Amino acid sequence: MTSVSTRSPEERRADVRDGIRTGLRYALGLSVIATAAIAVGIAKGAPGQAALVWLAAVAFYFIAGTLGGALYGGLRPFRSKLWGRLLTAYLLLFLVYGGGSVAFYPLFVLADPEIRRVPVLLMVGVWAALCVVLAPVYVFLFWLRNRS
Repeated sequence: MTSVSTRSPEERRADVRDGIRTGLRYALGLSVIATAAIAVGIAKGAPGQAALVWLAAVAFYFIAGTLGGALYGGLRPFRSKLWGRLLTAYLLLFLVYGGGSVAFYPLFVLADPEIRRVPVLLMVGVWAALCVVLAPVYVFLFWLRNRS
């Protein structure tokens, strides 16, 4: 893998575009799953709430997919080092789990008003701490998968 200093601006832009394309593919796949799940909710007689959940999920998937893909592509040159792989894993995990907590918090509260007792910042803080633990696990699992 080439170092950061030897990668041209065009290569760096291509990395980000490739990452965004990958993120959007994940978003599309998760949106298809969400659509199927929401269809079940509508069939059970809660079309308004199901549509709201679907809209929030699809919007979150595409925003997180775009941001996560750009992040993944932008950090590509740093992933040749262990710290770069750990940083990438941490940021992506936190984007998905921490960001998902923020994005879906209003829907959690609608479903169960008792959740209001748990501040959203506490949820985000817990995810920040958990991602510190999860990032090395993900890096290790990808290392195992890519071993020859």
